[in-house]
Amino acid sequence: MKSFDVQFSKTTKVITAVSLLILIAATGFFLYEIQNGSPISTSIKMIIFIAPLSIIITYLYMPQKYEIQEQNIVIHRKIGNLQIPIKDITNIEKIETYTQLGFIIRLFGSGGLFGWLGIFYSGKYGKFKLYAGAASPLVMITYQNNQKVGISPTEIDAFIEALNPN
Repeated sequence: MKSFDVQFSKTTKVITAVSLLILIAATGFFLYEIQNGSPISTSIKMIIFIAPLSIIITYLYMPQKYEIQEQNIVIHRKIGNLQIPIKDITNIEKIETYTQLGFIIRLFGSGGLFGWLGIFYSGKYGKFKLYAGAASPLVMITYQNNQKVGISPTEIDAFIEALNPN
């Protein structure tokens, strides 16, 4: 069993810090206005509820570490660890730069808040999932039925070597 930390980029850290500041400040401002008796629209009340909820959910799903076990790669998260059976892996590719992914569309997930996580689409790779702390470098893992998962271990070469010890 070998464990790898998640590589969090400066971009991820900046996006997370700025997003948290904006969301917390906006929520605090609206709560202050409500306490002072200002009329607040239903949409503002929804923001007050949704903003903290989205922060909490994204935090709970961000990758904490990656682990190569005897039979599985485990992506550790605060809730709901993910497992990829090693026997089902058909390809492992190192992606040095984000541009190697081609044109990307985020279908669902986070594009920087606590990492890059969720479902994405790329012209080169099709639909894939990311559980990464950085947009690049990545390890793209292809497994059963052409499913793809991108991750960002701090030691990418050592991670790939641990999966291919030959």
